[in-house]
Amino acid sequence: MTELIDITQKALQSQSWKMKAQGAAAMASIAKQQTGSLVAPHLGMVLSALLQGLVGRTWTGKEELLNAIGSVVSKCSGELQKSSPGQPSVPEVTDLVLKECRKDNLVYKMAALGCAADVLQATQEDRFSDMADILIPLIKKVRQRERERERERQTVRATDREREGDRQKERRTVCVFLLLHHSILLIDPECVMSDPV
Repeated sequence: MTELIDITQKALQSQSWKMKAQGAAAMASIAKQQTGSLVAPHLGMVLSALLQGLVGRTWTGKEELLNAIGSVVSKCSGELQKSSPGQPSVPEVTDLVLKECRKDNLVYKMAALGCAADVLQATQEDRFSDMADILIPLIKKVRQRERERERERQTVRATDREREGDRQKERRTVCVFLLLHHSILLIDPECVMSDPV
């Protein structure tokens, strides 16, 4: 087990995004397979490796680390409550996951929020104010986008109404000219006009 964790940890620290993604997937696989049976010191090793993988920018596949953390914490929350050398504490895990929830990449942010929900539910940590600080700006941003889209739709509808109004005016104008043409022909049949349209 120790060797597998060491190898995947090296992959997670690679400069190659592809290698990082493979390391994340491998670590997630190890964590999910061992989840019910992870105890100290292996629980600390796996969780530390997963948390170290979170450090830095987002990259394709990094969500796997969040999924694995959520899975490990959910299944091993009882063991995590026990203090053990080399094992991250519940508040440390929670702080790191909440930090990931503040990233800008929306897909990654949603994965981080899902992980945070799993961690908070499993550990019964009260982080309401932290979650509110993350979610309220996100909700405001979504509402702002919805308002902007509605304004765009209203603008499109107004433009469509204007175009339809212009087409109706054009039709009425054509009708008036045709009526004038026919009226002139009725009054003076000798007046020959070219095709009015």
